[in-house]
Amino acid sequence: SSGINAEYGATQVVNRAFLDHLYGGGHLERAAKVEDIYYSLMEEEPQFWVGLLSEFAKSCLVCVLAEPSEALLERSEEEDEERVEKRREKLGEEKLEEFGEILEKAERFNKPQIPESLFEELARPNKQE
Repeated sequence: SSGINAEYGATQVVNRAFLDHLYGGGHLERAAKVEDIYYSLMEEEPQFWVGLLSEFAKSCLVCVLAEPSEALLERSEEEDEERVEKRREKLGEEKLEEFGEILEKAERFNKPQIPESLFEELARPNKQE
């Protein structure tokens, strides 16, 4: 559709014509071009909009605000419990003990003890000085 849709925007047509009459400047013509652009954009495929949003998101901070769902949380917890229980049954006691030992070794390796002497070397600052 080209031009201004008078059926839906009669007031806008009159306002722009009035502005053109009083001040000149092509208000009516610019409005018609904007509507043409609008209709051409509405014909774009979803990939166009995804690409546009992707390009926009590269240079901007995007913040999504959401409200957590209690029902979804409960369902997720139940599904997680079921998954863990099935995994325990599949592995059996022997495999679980073996994995438990591997986990303990990994925890000891990744959590080294800090020697007390290091704390003694780092004197606490004196507040009075």
